Amino acid sequence: MFLNRIFKVLLPIVFFSFLVYEINIFFKKDYFKISQVKIFSETPENIKKAIIDKLNKLKSQNIWLLDKKEIFDVLSLEIEIKSFNVKKIFPSTLEIFINYKEPYSRVLIKDNFYMIDREGFIFRKINGN
Repeated sequence: MFLNRIFKVLLPIVFFSFLVYEINIFFKKDYFKISQVKIFSETPENIKKAIIDKLNKLKSQNIWLLDKKEIFDVLSLEIEIKSFNVKKIFPSTLEIFINYKEPYSRVLIKDNFYMIDREGFIFRKINGN
């Protein structure tokens, strides 16, 4: 009787522990490591490539454990980016949709021209006139 109670309590605990262990092993497989980063935006390929190069450190990270803050930290340094959205495509692809600031006007400041957006923020120095 006593062994029967122990068995009823211990069996679900052992089963649950085994299940958690197997799930952990499954999600840490190479199958879920990021292998591709796709950028969707209306910008030249050289700008997309530069952003992908900055995000290459994310490759080989597990897509389940990826913190989107890492992507935010990289993309927020790009002053020409207005907004972006990150989408995880399982098992191993990141899709990033980027909206860039549109030039509204140019401003002359101390013999240098700068592009500004509709909100009046300077986001690019223009070479020449």
